[in-house]
Amino acid sequence: MKWKKGWKVLNEDRTSVWIEGYGSRKYPPNKVVGRSPNCGPLCVFKNKTSALRFMTPGDRLVPCLWLPSKHNTAWVPAHDPTYLDELPEGTALAEKVKCLA
Repeated sequence: MKWKKGWKVLNEDRTSVWIEGYGSRKYPPNKVVGRSPNCGPLCVFKNKTSALRFMTPGDRLVPCLWLPSKHNTAWVPAHDPTYLDELPEGTALAEKVKCLA
């Protein structure tokens, strides 16, 4: 599979704003990040407009590269899976993400 261009919304500590606690990943610049053990794909935005709509004050928007996932749900242990069409508009599911800044 080919890497695609996208956008990742991060907290100030460079963790994902999608989920806190178990399953949350840290996204250092220019490092490839995979999913946590027993967790589903990582969430990214396919376009900047969708990412900007999702952001709240204090969030950081970072360009990224991502490898598409074959799954259509995101999950962490002890929670029901979330289907792609239930996630914010413009979301994509990724096996790996590399933030570029």
